[in-house]
Amino acid sequence: MVGLIVLAALVLASVLVGFVFRRPIAEAKSAVLAFDDASSQPQRD
Repeated sequence: MVGLIVLAALVLASVLVGFVFRRPIAEAKSAVLAFDDASSQPQRD
């Protein structure tokens, strides 16, 4: 039971950190999406 509470606290903390640091996460997501697009459909920019 304590483990679930700790897990929920970590999830909430990660979400709060995500709201505080939106730019790095957005850049990471765009990089991942670009990588997925490049791997699925090879294109040269």
